[in-house]
Amino acid sequence: MSSDPNADDAPPPERPIPTLSHQDELLRDCLIDDLVAQSTRLDELARQLITVELAVPGLYVTVLRLVAGEKARIVADHQTRIPML
Repeated sequence: MSSDPNADDAPPPERPIPTLSHQDELLRDCLIDDLVAQSTRLDELARQLITVELAVPGLYVTVLRLVAGEKARIVADHQTRIPML
């Protein structure tokens, strides 16, 4: 006799292989499509951020001109620095 109690000569019982339902397949396909489109969404986000970055100084100057008039000046010296984040 062998010392291992689980060493039976009988094969393990056969179980049916679970298959994906239609909903699971659809969810998997949508997830794959979403992952593929992620780079496109990040490119669009970068475009929008660049647009905002370019638009903010123009809006600032426009508001400054409207509020202070034509004599408005922005004086930049070594103490006036815009922190870079």
